[in-house]
Amino acid sequence: MNNFICPVCGQALEDNGKTLFCINKHSFDKAKSGYINLLLSSSQGNHGDSAEMIKARRNFLEADYYLPLAKLLSTVVAHHTPQNCVIVDAGCGEGYYTEKITNHLVEQGKTPEVFGVDVSKHAADFAAKKHKNINFAVASVADMPFADDFADAVISVFAPFAADEFLRILKPEGVVIRAFPLERHLFSLKKLLYENPYENEVDDIPPECFEKLEMREHKSEITVVGKEMISALFSMTPYFHRTSLEDKEKLTEIENLKTEICFGIDIYKRKVAENELKKR
Repeated sequence: MNNFICPVCGQALEDNGKTLFCINKHSFDKAKSGYINLLLSSSQGNHGDSAEMIKARRNFLEADYYLPLAKLLSTVVAHHTPQNCVIVDAGCGEGYYTEKITNHLVEQGKTPEVFGVDVSKHAADFAAKKHKNINFAVASVADMPFADDFADAVISVFAPFAADEFLRILKPEGVVIRAFPLERHLFSLKKLLYENPYENEVDDIPPECFEKLEMREHKSEITVVGKEMISALFSMTPYFHRTSLEDKEKLTEIENLKTEICFGIDIYKRKVAENELKKR
């Protein structure tokens, strides 16, 4: 039995080693790398980050510039999950944070079952090649191939926050752990690019169906070495598609970039409805 469900009919998928199939005879072939594509044919095509963007992000993250965030995330997930936990990384990209969290949970003596979902097949392919102990699928975070009440924790790192879908797949006592940039994140990069840089707007108000348990922060500085790494960092930001060619050229003039990294992590749990409170 496989823990993914059929995106067509919602039935459980079974795994014969090469193919996942349901009782209604819908089937999905595994890629050679091991991921499964569960986007419906009507939504197939080029989705998410390209292979070039995935490669740039992979190179930057594997240099561990964002390791402080990975460590803090891992600590938070370990604190808020039970011994035998099911984790879903919603918008997992190439799997950098997914792997760090999984390894930390194992080091803490836990027995995690971890799933990563991303809309980019290039991201899922790279992640599956590198992280064989994690289950990866191509799917939208707004329509994930999991049953109701499936996960002990849903992780969202710089990814779209699909509150209704997170609520659906989350166990009653589960948590959502969301990482996001704070006001001064990469501000020195912005000062280099723009004449009048502005601080990031931060929206850490929980969606209506959740309440915030706590917030954690990390603030420090990094020095990004080399034009290739600086370019890779820039390609990961939302500014990449909004910056003029003239301003982008400014990055080619520097060899090292010292800049702030400022991350917030919110931990949410589902709100208890009034009728549930009465039952208690």
